[in-house]
Amino acid sequence: MSISMIRRLVLGAALLGVVGAAGCNSDGPSTSPVSGVVKHNGNPVEGAIVSFVPTQTTGETATAVGTTDASGKYVLSTRAKDDGAIPGDYKVSITKIEGGGQGTAAGGGAVSTDGEMPADYAGASDAPPPTTKNLLPAKYASADTSGLTATVGSKAETFDFNLEGQ
Repeated sequence: MSISMIRRLVLGAALLGVVGAAGCNSDGPSTSPVSGVVKHNGNPVEGAIVSFVPTQTTGETATAVGTTDASGKYVLSTRAKDDGAIPGDYKVSITKIEGGGQGTAAGGGAVSTDGEMPADYAGASDAPPPTTKNLLPAKYASADTSGLTATVGSKAETFDFNLEGQ
């Protein structure tokens, strides 16, 4: 075989590899758009975290998550913003957490993004951890106790949840 023939074979094999790889979906299974509205005792809930937890443990599954806006509307994301959920069966949890002081040091100053402690952080390690509170009924905080379920198909889905209780 001549060198030019070997080059053509190598180039042809490389081209086939590129074409073959372009047809593969390395991001995993496809997702379907999922959205809905969360209400508590009939009122829209702003700032709630909605989590769709897969019920199956085999195959390609992933939890999908969304946050409600002022009207209580959420849109789920699995691998990219608003891409939806992988088709399948889910248990659902919904929480709305208040407190926690995320983004601030115990002394009240902003947390530095350059790895340095803020000047007003001295002695903060003796402070108790910030407290958080779920503003929704506790049973909805766990997918195992919420009683909320959803089956996502291959087309766009809407799941509205009206949470009851204190």
